[in-house]
Amino acid sequence: MNITVKNLSGARDCNDLALTAMMPSGWEIVNDRLLRTGAGVDDGGHLDIRDDRVLWFFDLGAARSRTFKVKVHAAYEGEFILPSVKCEAMYDASISANTASGRTVVKR
Repeated sequence: MNITVKNLSGARDCNDLALTAMMPSGWEIVNDRLLRTGAGVDDGGHLDIRDDRVLWFFDLGAARSRTFKVKVHAAYEGEFILPSVKCEAMYDASISANTASGRTVVKR
């Protein structure tokens, strides 16, 4: 799963952002950090991997973008709700964005 966050402001940095990606019920997150030490966010941010979601905490400069990647495994067959992805500033309610939710199908 690849998620790209863009700061559309040409003049304003966005600090203390929280990006939350919830997983559909049929997907499992592959946590590579359990396989090796030192993996995480490369530029000073923070990564939090849970059973059902991945959270990134980071800053994003004006007119910049970042792409976040997470490995997932389609564990169960069926049709599932694909939750929206949300990015928001933790201390500034005027900065937020989200995708629409949808559906995903896992087939053999």
